[in-house]
Amino acid sequence: MTDARRTALRLIDGPQGRLDGPTNDAALAERIEALVQQPGAVQQLTPLELHRLTRRAGPLESLPLLELARGEQVRDVMDLQVWRDPANLDCTLLLEWMSALTQLSDGAFRRHYRALDVEVIALLLLRTTKIFLLQEDEQPDEPEGRFFSTPDGWFVLDLVGDNETQNDQLAAFIGALYREAPDDARRLLHNVIAELPTELEETAARWRRGRLEDLGFSDANEALRIYAYLDPTQVSPESDGTADQPLRADPEPTGQGEVATVVPPDPTCFWNRGLAEVEDDDERRRLGAALVSLCNLNLAADRVDPSDLERVNRTLEHLRGRLSLGLELLSRGTPAAAPAALRQVALMRIARLGHSLVLQQQRRVLPLLRTGQLAHGSDRLGLLDTTWHEPIAALLATPPLHAPPRGPRRPFAARAELETLAASIDELVVALQLVPPDLRPAPLPATATLGTLFCTAAVNEALGRQGALDRAALHTLRDRLAATEGPDAALGAAAERVAAARLGAAPSATALALVNGWLVALHRELSALTDVVIDPRFVKRVWVATELR
Repeated sequence: MTDARRTALRLIDGPQGRLDGPTNDAALAERIEALVQQPGAVQQLTPLELHRLTRRAGPLESLPLLELARGEQVRDVMDLQVWRDPANLDCTLLLEWMSALTQLSDGAFRRHYRALDVEVIALLLLRTTKIFLLQEDEQPDEPEGRFFSTPDGWFVLDLVGDNETQNDQLAAFIGALYREAPDDARRLLHNVIAELPTELEETAARWRRGRLEDLGFSDANEALRIYAYLDPTQVSPESDGTADQPLRADPEPTGQGEVATVVPPDPTCFWNRGLAEVEDDDERRRLGAALVSLCNLNLAADRVDPSDLERVNRTLEHLRGRLSLGLELLSRGTPAAAPAALRQVALMRIARLGHSLVLQQQRRVLPLLRTGQLAHGSDRLGLLDTTWHEPIAALLATPPLHAPPRGPRRPFAARAELETLAASIDELVVALQLVPPDLRPAPLPATATLGTLFCTAAVNEALGRQGALDRAALHTLRDRLAATEGPDAALGAAAERVAAARLGAAPSATALALVNGWLVALHRELSALTDVVIDPRFVKRVWVATELR
């Protein structure tokens, strides 16, 4: 099988969490039934697709699929499921799988057993049994678990599973081995006696690692090229010409992938809307194959084990967002132009392009972070007002995230989201000019933000004073603000004078809007404090003297 065809894997059915047991999902049951009823459909499933189905259903509920699957499919699925990490086999889960296989027809059991690595089976037996060759060993009087005699009379096994259920599973599995291939079973048990578990596990892990690499899971360091910066001005559908090439013909069956569902679909994002415009079936198949290769490369770059479905889905959702950003830029926001972009530009470059658009915004903030202009104490973003803190914190996360005003963080997926963020960073740059580090009090007040410090300077300008607001200044300000429906005119004029002095010029429209927003928030806060004596604990928009707190 060619390397390219081995990467023809896909995930289906949208985002799903990692499940540790069977599910009663009716849609899943319908999906399994439909596959079983359609001739050849199960054999066309890719390993990751079959992995996803069987992981959600559990081995026993997946028996109809396993009965029809190819041996290589089941072997690859077990590669993805029965390892705790790249070097440690989960014998409990492996035993569940082997027990399920014993309930298949003789032909299906034989097909799947012979496709598995003998080292994996040997390691399972070595860890869950003690094997006595009756011609050479003396059988102990009492078992540690439960004795089991092989049908040929050559061996007695002490089944030492964690519980009786596991011992029953072991007995059923060994019995099935003897029914299908007694000579192979006898040879296996004889060889296991002399094996070392560490050597078996290392060998089994090496075989598994090789197969995963064949499926497209590259070395993590090499795969990091998916995150390399790409100058957006250097990529265009008219001149790029880097389109992913069609796969070569390969007689070995591999399974078909639908490009729209390789990554968890989102009908609202530009990526899926653009794909909907691709009508040519051959082009969709070509894109599907290229996309699954890119998905596996991304999983390798993020060091995501394919058995961890929760992290797989999360990683692919981020990839979908980057593809959506890149494709939207190349298509100039028009879904009908997406097919031309997809024909001309490789998906790797589209994903890198989307990531680079986010990196451009990150790079505007990082110098401010390094110089400590945003920090307050141990909080590196502590001086940011609420409107900036969450979006900037999300942008600096790994990976970068979009923080909408209402709702949880999620991957960036639309250029409008980046444009909103860029405008917010523009405001932040102006805010830092309005509140430069050399004009900030030291030490900083506990409640200080950029807005708090500027409003304090404006209030002091209006009242002809300096420093933190004492009780008298606080009450004077409150009374003036309570007498108006909006920011006090004199306070607004004082704020413009402070802004002009710090900017060295007349305030721009951005600066005026920013200052007005701060004053509106100050008016809203103080005019609501109607008590005769203001409780300073409820004043956050100006710097109040420490002794009043």
